[in-house]
Parts: sequence; structure tokens; C-alpha cells
Amino acid sequence: MTYIELVYTDLDRIEYETLRALQGNYPLDTADTTLIMDDGAELSAHEFVLSAFSSVFNRSFCHLQPDLNDGKYWIRLRHIPTRIMENILSMSYKGGVRFPAQDFRRLRKTARHFSLNGFVDPVSLRRKTPLQQLWQQVQASERFKSASGAFSGMMQ
Repeated sequence: MTYIELVYTDLDRIEYETLRALQGNYPLDTADTTLIMDDGAELSAHEFVLSAFSSVFNRSFCHLQPDLNDGKYWIRLRHIPTRIMENILSMSYKGGVRFPAQDFRRLRKTARHFSLNGFVDPVSLRRKTPLQQLWQQVQASERFKSASGAFSGMMQ
């Protein structure tokens, strides 16, 4: 199976160190948000991490109230495979993710849906996002040049 490794490349040192600290200092058993997936899986996260990396989550938390019983946010996510959301969370917490190449399109679509910082940069159309840079590398690869046009136009 072919895998793709996606890593934030434009993080400055402070942002990188913050991500590393989040990974070690905020274990998921201290999470204040539960994402409920279609398949019944429950993914734990921290509101401040989701808000920091996604303008969609940031706006959502402004309107949500935590559960009165446990003080947590419960968010149901529809039509997003659990493995894709796990990769989004990995990118947010660790600054990088390794995933099967077959998940590339779905990961890109989900990142756009959540306006995930680092994946999608709607403000600057001249600057290429890490996903656009990756796609250019894939297109330039001799192996993919001879493949069918199934992926053409994907990153246009």
C-alpha cells in the first residue's frame, strides 16, 4: 500500500514547540470535546486545539454550550469517515500525519470543509498550501504521468 506523509512546513519554531507540548501535556483523557462519528466512534479532542486549527470549529464553539452533566462539548459529524477525522486530529495535534494515498482526496475535501489552517489558505491564492505542493509533486512524478486522468483537475 502506498502512503503519503503530510507535515506542516511553514510552522515557525514556537508553533512547532506548542504542537509538541500539546501532544505530551494534554492527554486525551483531559479532552473537553467528543466528536461522534457516523459509525458510532467517539473521538476525543480539546476545544482550544480544534478552534486554533479550524475557523469552522472556532465559529461553532461560539454558539455551542457544553453538556450540563459533564461539561463537555458533544459534536456529531456526519458523512466523514472516522479514519479521515483521526488524520485531521493527528495533523492538528502533532503537526503531521501519514495516511494511505487512497485517502488523499477525502482528506483534502474534509480539510477544506473545516477550513483547516495549513491545509487550506483561502486568503492567499498565490501561496500554495501544503496539499497543493504535494499534488504538484505527485503530478510531476513519472509514475503518475502515465496513469489515467482520474486525478486530473483535482487541485485546480
